[in-house]
Formats: sequence, structure tokens, C-alpha cells
Amino acid sequence: MPEELASQKQEYSPCAMSSAADNRLTESSISNEDLGQEPHQGSPGWIRRCVSTTFRRRRPTVDTPSRPATAKWEQQEPFYLQQQPTIGGAPPSLPDDNSSGAAARAAAAAQNEILDYMRRVRAKECNGHGDAESGVGIDMWHVGPETAIAHPASELPKELFAQVLSYLDAHSLINAEVVSRQWHLSASHGLMWKRTFLNDFGPSSSTIPENSSEFHIGGQGLVDDEADQDWKKMWKTRKALHQRWTDGHAAAIYLEGHYDSVYCVQFDENKILTGSRDRTIRIWDAHTYKCLRILGIPARSKPITLEVLPDSGGRRPFTKRFSQQFRLAPTVDEPAIYHVGSILCLQYDEELMITGSSDFTCIMWDIKADWTPIRRVKYHNAGVLDVCFDKKHVVSCSKDTSVCLWDRQTGDLIHRLHGHRGPVNAVQLRGNLAVSASGDGVSKLWNLVSGNCVKEFHSRDRGMACVEFSLDSLTVFAGGNDQVIYQFDASTGELIRELKGHSDLVRSLHLDSANGRIVSGSYDTSVRAYDVRTGDTVVEFTGWTASWILSAKLDYRRIVATSQDSRVLVIDFGFELPGMGLLERNPKQDFDSVNDMRNMGESRQELLSWLNDLLQLNVTRIEDCGTGAVLCQIYDSIDKDVPMNKVKFEARTETDYLHNFKVLQQYFLDKEIPRSIPVQALVRCKMQDNLEFLQWTKRHWNVKWPGGPYDAVGRRKGAGRVAATAAPAPIASARTSGAGAARRGTTPTTARPRRTGAAGGTTASAAALQEINQMKETVAGLERERDFYFSKLRDIELLLQQAVDDDPGLDKEENSLIKQVQAILYSTEEGFEIPADDGGADEQETF
Repeated sequence: MPEELASQKQEYSPCAMSSAADNRLTESSISNEDLGQEPHQGSPGWIRRCVSTTFRRRRPTVDTPSRPATAKWEQQEPFYLQQQPTIGGAPPSLPDDNSSGAAARAAAAAQNEILDYMRRVRAKECNGHGDAESGVGIDMWHVGPETAIAHPASELPKELFAQVLSYLDAHSLINAEVVSRQWHLSASHGLMWKRTFLNDFGPSSSTIPENSSEFHIGGQGLVDDEADQDWKKMWKTRKALHQRWTDGHAAAIYLEGHYDSVYCVQFDENKILTGSRDRTIRIWDAHTYKCLRILGIPARSKPITLEVLPDSGGRRPFTKRFSQQFRLAPTVDEPAIYHVGSILCLQYDEELMITGSSDFTCIMWDIKADWTPIRRVKYHNAGVLDVCFDKKHVVSCSKDTSVCLWDRQTGDLIHRLHGHRGPVNAVQLRGNLAVSASGDGVSKLWNLVSGNCVKEFHSRDRGMACVEFSLDSLTVFAGGNDQVIYQFDASTGELIRELKGHSDLVRSLHLDSANGRIVSGSYDTSVRAYDVRTGDTVVEFTGWTASWILSAKLDYRRIVATSQDSRVLVIDFGFELPGMGLLERNPKQDFDSVNDMRNMGESRQELLSWLNDLLQLNVTRIEDCGTGAVLCQIYDSIDKDVPMNKVKFEARTETDYLHNFKVLQQYFLDKEIPRSIPVQALVRCKMQDNLEFLQWTKRHWNVKWPGGPYDAVGRRKGAGRVAATAAPAPIASARTSGAGAARRGTTPTTARPRRTGAAGGTTASAAALQEINQMKETVAGLERERDFYFSKLRDIELLLQQAVDDDPGLDKEENSLIKQVQAILYSTEEGFEIPADDGGADEQETF
């Protein structure tokens, strides 16, 4: 090929045309009229040949031996090298000299002329219809065969691709995980599922206002943000929990312990508080359902006879559990201030609890100061039927037809609101607004700044017993003798809808704004939950109690209702649902007094006594649980699923300990128990580590144990005999008897430990050393118990001395209480004499 022609081709080919222009020209049909020229007989053929001409060389293909590259290049020679067009649309003429380059220049000129025309036409279209710079209108379906579609996971930055995936819902995200490995890594990332979980189940910014007490009713199903959180499994658990709500699949747990009707309840993730006609407030553990504490003095000394639960003809619980609190007999605390009437209402937050009673008073309790009563207020002339508060104010209502607004910090009365003509049964507070419901059939909306009623909501013709105020202050729910629940617009006062289903008085309402449900309890012994958005019934339980429902509250996983039959009914949709532990906060992160009491409730002696009774062993030390064998059998007592033939009860080395904990870890995985076992800490056999884990095990056992006999010895047959660490030890019994003797007021005596002989010097030395360590521990325990009881007796003695100093006449009465207490304090056993005073230096003791 001549050098001049090659240089001309290189000059015109890159700038004369583009690949996009080639495609457009080949798909277009241009006539002489479009070019502004006169028709010519030979022009259509020439135009078609010009349009099809391209200066772009095709990519050379791989040479084959049968066909050399030169022949291939000659076959692909462009058409413009073989002929020369004329100006003005004349027929082309063949060049006389192919080496002159005239044909190439002529073809380039013709192509440039056509491209200029196409640009003018396109500019006209863009000016008339849209933006020429945008990509609107470009058809990507008709791409050439050489166009490759880029993979977004490999081409886009990870952050940008994650942002794209974040717009998918959960089901689409699950499908995206199976596209490819790169998609799986991005779609299954924890942050991606965290966003999905919060979008589906997290509260919105307006769901829980800052000053609302709604946050303290129930749990939210949201855990603290931790790096190792399995958000995908949490989403699946919440989805399964939602399905249980839809199906009505729940367990019934009955808390029995109150002596009379239970009027009110409030709960959170860790505790349940109930108030009763027996004049007490009970604090229950929300995990083990054990009664932790009783505030007040019970009106009766014996529990009432419980009514037999009816066999409900409708939906039934898939399991029933009873707390058996009468047998536990928790200690009753006698506060300085307590109610002398029925506990009709209560509410609490993280710092304060306020209770209202039929004794016309309200009592404020300091939760952080170990539930100490701090103030009693009396602003009503009849029983206080309901109370609520926020960070600033407290609102109470009474049977005397009044509503009182008073200051939370000082207890001073701010407003007394009058307007109702009947008992005010319920009240709710939202900022500067409060809504009340009365037996006169009217619910009133109050402005707390001015003390005026700004809106009224009327029932048909009967009284109202309960009311709820939405968190956004836009909706009012009220129920009563009409057997329906009214939903009003708080702004206009118009009735939105009526929620029907009950066949008797609607006694209680509670709105769960975060999950869009409202629960009601009725005298027809039923509990119903409705969808707030549609008004449809979500779930309904009838006959799960033996009498009227007096109060009902709910959160994301449970409904807690109280009844006239003295029971507390917990309808738990998350009972034994795998993964529920992921939705609850770690108890170690809570430091309120109730959790402290729960952790302190099981002492070492109580745990050892429970352990030995359950497993028929004689374990003397908490540290012996570090072998793992005892823990394996505790969990085996629940459902007998631990392979006891693999457990080494004669474990004496750390290798054997680790083997036992490996068996226990496999059990935790099979049962999906959301708790990690601190193996490395436990195998060191330190008391504190094993005590904490055994306390947690005891709480887990209280919830999961189905009851019934357990053949501990038979289950251990395949595991060999118990190791020497669990052998009988008289020291433990001596320590227990010494503590019991101290409680009875006698001098504790320690039994002499019996030494066991051994056949070898090494074995005898090891046994003796172990016995000495046990004796040291026993002595240390007895000394602590001695000092403990001595300090208490000394405090009592100082109080008596102070009372006598203040009033010397008390010491002169022979049968006074002080004389009797002093006689007990200074009494001695037979054979014990008080040392005579040697008349030494008069030295004053300092304590």
C-alpha cells in the first residue's frame, strides 16, 4: 500500500466518523430532499454506499495457516479506496490512480457533509423536546454485539453497592444473597441486616417522645448496638414472633401469690409490678416469674382459695406454667409509709413509682433508693382510681369526680380540674394535654396550662371505664359499658371508628404505638388485641382466667393481664421461641435495684442446697461446678437431652473439664440457648465465676424445668461415680448448723471434721491438704457469720441505750419492751459466766 494513502487513512479515520455515527447512518434513510439537493438518477445508490462506508478498521483476527494475514487484509479493504464520488450527487467514478489519495479525500468529504447534517437534525430535535446532555431516550436494548454489561458488585465501590442494596426489602435481600459470592458477601453483611431490621421493626422518630412514660411499659425488642449482633437472625425471630401473633400461638403463665383481686399492672423487660386489693405491690422477675419483693402489709395472712381455670372453648394456650409463689413465701418488707387500702393504680419509670389507693392517698416510691417510700400526698376525698406522670407533672383522678395536677418534684398541687359528673375512672397525660374518662359517659381533653376543658368525646349513653391517648396526641381511645372501643380524632372530636368484639364492660385499654396494636380487657373474661391502623382484631383470648379482666398491658412479645381471681396472666408469644434471647438486653447491663436483688437472691448455701436436692449429690463448694459435670446434669434434668454417657464425673484434669464443657456447649447449640459459656473462666474453678454462671443456670432452670421427678442417680449410671470433689463433707453440715444456731441465739459450735485415711503418702498428703483447705474455708465463713450477727446485735444494743438516754423512765418499767429485748441480749447459756470486772482502766469502746 502506498505511504501517502496510508497516511491519509490515518489522518481521516479517527476524526471522520465514530462508531455511534456508523450505527445511526446505517439505520437511517436520507434522500436528496433532506440534503437540500436536486434529485439525481444515480444518487440513491451512492447515498447508500456512503452511509455504509466506515473508516474504522476491524480488529485483526488470529491468523490461521490455511489463510495468510495479507489475503485477509486485502479482503477487508474499504470501499472508498476502490472508487471516487463526485460533487453534487453525481454518480461515482473509479479513480485512475489509486496511489494519489483523491478517492480517500472525496469519501471523507462526503461523510463529513452527512455527519454535519445529522448533527443539525439532532440539535433541532433536542431543542424542541428535551435536554441534549441527558441520557433520556437512549435505547440500551439495541446495543451492539460487542457491548458488555458490567457487574455492579465488581465495578461499583463497596459502599455504593451497599447503598444500592439498602433499598431492598428483607425478602429481596435474601434473594440477592444467592446471586453470586460477591452479592452474598454484601447482602449478608451485619450492617445491611441491621438497617433492614430497624426499618421493619424499629420505632420511628415520632413513636416515643422524650417525655413519655410509654417507654417504660414492656420491652421494645431492640438490643444495644453491639458489633457481634446477629441482625439477620434477629429479623427472622421477630418475623416468627409476628406470625405467632397472627396465629394466636401463645403460652399462658400464671403468677399466683396475691391474696385478692389484682387491679393494676405495669412491666418492662426485667420486672413486672402488680397492685392488689390485698394492699400490697409485688415485684416479679420477668424472666423466672419469681416474686422478688412485696411492698406493703398484706390484708390477709393466708392466700385465698383460687378458682379453677375454665376450659375455654376457643383458642387455647400451647402450654401452661404456674409460678407457685405461695410455696416460695417471699419475705414481706414493712416500709415506713404504706397503703392501708386496696392498690388501685400504679405507674413507674427508672427513678420513681407512684401508687394510688382506696385510702384516698398516693405514695411516691424512690426506686433507686431500694423502693423507699418518700412522700404521701392526699388531694382527693375518695379512692384514687388512676395516676400517670411524666418528667414534670403528675395527674391523678378519683371517685370524687375530680382530676388533680401536681408537681412531680415537690408534690405541690397545681390545678384541680372539675367538670365530670361521675367518678373519673382513667386518665392519660401527653405533654400539656391530659384526657380523662368518667362514669358520666364523657371523655374530656384538658389543657393543663389553663386548666380548661378544650374538647369532649361522648359515648352513646353509658359510662366510660378506660381511656388511652396516642403518643402523637392525635387520637383518643375510650371504652366502657357500651361494650365497644371508641376511636376519636383529638383535633376535631369526631368519631373515627368503633372497635367491636366484647360482650361486656371494657375495663382496660393499653396502646402499643411502636407495634401498632391496642389491647383491651373486659368483664367477659376476654383479652383482645386490635390493629390500630385498620381496626381489625389481631388476636382474641377468652376464658384464660376464672373471672373479670381488670387490667391489661402489652409489648412486642407478651400481654400481661390481671384478674379478679387474684392471678396475673402472662400471655407470652415468644415462649421457647428460638432466638428470643437476641431481642432482649443483656441483664448485666441493667443496674437497677430489682436486678441487684435478683442476682443476690440465690446465695451459695441456697444454690448448693438446690443442687444437692436436685441431683442427689453432696457438693460442698461452688467451685466444684468448674468440672462441668454438675452443670451438664442440671441441664439434663430439664429435658433429658444431654448425653450423660459422655460426661466425666471423675474429671480431675483440665482436659477432662474441657471435655465436659464441650458436651455442654453442644447442648447449648442444639437448644439455641442465647448464652455463651465462659469456659476458660469456669475451668479455673474460681468461686466468683462459677457462682455467677450457676445463678444464671438456676434462673434458666426455673423457666424451663417442666416439673416432675428426675432420676439423677439413674441418669449418672453411664457416667461413672461422682468424683471426690463431690464427696460428703461434714464441714458443710457443720457450717450450716453453726449458722442456724447463730440465728436461734445460741453459741455456734463447729463439728470436728473426720479425716479419711489413705493408703500412700502422696495420696494421704493430698487428702490432708484438701481437708485443711476446707477447714480454713469453714472457719472463715463462721467468722464472717459471727461478725455479721454481732454487728446487728450491737446496733440493737446502741439503739436501746439511745432510747433510755432520751427517756430515762423507759428503763424503770419492769415489763417494757426495752427490758424484754435487753433480757434476750444479755442472756447466757448454762455453764457460761460473765468475767468479773477487774477494776482496770475505764476505757471507752469505739465502733
